[in-house]
Amino acid sequence: NVELVIRNEATVGNCSFGGGQGVTAVVDGDIDVTIESNSIVTNDAYGGGDNGPVNGGTSVYLTNANVGGNAYAAGNGTSALVKKNSYILSEGTTKVGLSIFGGGNAAETGDGVTDVLAIVDIAGGDIGGNVYGGANSSVIFGSTVVNVGEKAINDYYGEEKGFEKGKIHIAQTIYGGGEQMDPTKEFNYDTISVTGTILINVDGEGYETSATDTNTIDIMGDIFGSGNASSANTNGD
Repeated sequence: NVELVIRNEATVGNCSFGGGQGVTAVVDGDIDVTIESNSIVTNDAYGGGDNGPVNGGTSVYLTNANVGGNAYAAGNGTSALVKKNSYILSEGTTKVGLSIFGGGNAAETGDGVTDVLAIVDIAGGDIGGNVYGGANSSVIFGSTVVNVGEKAINDYYGEEKGFEKGKIHIAQTIYGGGEQMDPTKEFNYDTISVTGTILINVDGEGYETSATDTNTIDIMGDIFGSGNASSANTNGD
């Protein structure tokens, strides 16, 4: 197994990866990535590798973190398969400059044999783009879950998770599936980004309603049960 912890106001000048670089840099177990205590990843943060496969699952915990680009639960590149589940948490005062993905970037989650689960939990955070249950330009071979709000998270797991509640601001849209929109390509909008089911839970209980309050939930765009220019095998709930 691999554990990567970035803490105490450390700064990473480019990207952070929980896995290895290149197709031969295989991680046989699970990966846990924690970025906390006002640490900064200047570009993108990944739970998986940079074209490095992971035979286990990946988890990314963003606790009062600052990610300048996108935050991905899984890997980067077509060789960066994450064979088992992927997970990402945003809590406290975390800031993500662009979007959060429950999967990877052009990287699959699941091997297509055994269904996997990609989960995005947001207890607090300022997200500059979208929130996706799925991947960017790839597929989740299984199901996705997006939980927004402390109560939504606790109800989903059936227990108090103890995550750090903070103001939630999502500048754009929540998608239960993945992202397939690329203006340089033509799409038939039949691309499957999630082969299983999609679940989105948003619960504002315990958060304030005024924009001047400390803890609010503000989703400035829309909520879509499926993906952007992509579909799921079943409807979102």
